[in-house]
Amino acid sequence: MKDQVREVYRTCVSEGSLNLSRARISFGRRLAEELGYPEEVLRDIPESHWNTFAGCGNPWPHVKVKPCWKILDVGCGSGIDAVTASRYLAPGGLVVGIDFVHEMIDACRRLAESLPPYRRCCMYFLEGDGEGLPFRANTFDLVVCNGVLSLFEAKKRALEEIYRVLKNGGTLVVCDLIRLCALPQYFYECGDSWSWCMLGAPSRVEIENLFKDVGFSTVRFSWGRAMDYFGRATVTGVKKSG
Repeated sequence: MKDQVREVYRTCVSEGSLNLSRARISFGRRLAEELGYPEEVLRDIPESHWNTFAGCGNPWPHVKVKPCWKILDVGCGSGIDAVTASRYLAPGGLVVGIDFVHEMIDACRRLAESLPPYRRCCMYFLEGDGEGLPFRANTFDLVVCNGVLSLFEAKKRALEEIYRVLKNGGTLVVCDLIRLCALPQYFYECGDSWSWCMLGAPSRVEIENLFKDVGFSTVRFSWGRAMDYFGRATVTGVKKSG
């Protein structure tokens, strides 16, 4: 499954668009506007770069970022959330984007190069797998994961890795599709429905239980727009202190 997801997103970057699938997906600047990304972020991003954005939510209204924080964007994709995070940071703050699609990381680095030096200096992108994060324990104050958890087959493993690299008292914000009911057969027949967060989408009970099983002490759930068999949602967890 991992190889299939990688190939789908590699093709999206090479084609400069996410509009390549039989699956019904929203993407681009219009989606970002719908999700409430601020106007200053919309202005930051070149028009062509928006074509590879397909977030499932907007994590930033759900957390108050401190300027000195270290932030990790797991499955950073086109880099939109990393760029957004950099607006909140002062010198000494850091945002790291990690993605297992090499072409996505290249696109993120090009995007960062288009930003002013004082923003660019706090951003770093690297290729890597969310099921084996290449960071020490207790490194980050905040982890965001936008439209990515549903792509993992080993969701608990991915959440355990995020929990490990979060500092005590740190926050995880997951934006993703939530499965509202049993899926009809055509989702299983559409070869890339997993790659668009559909076939791997958890139910609300499943994702809340995953957060609790991994150890998050506070779990908050917020619904967004509902769409047929799925709803957009944001799930926030806090790592236990001490």
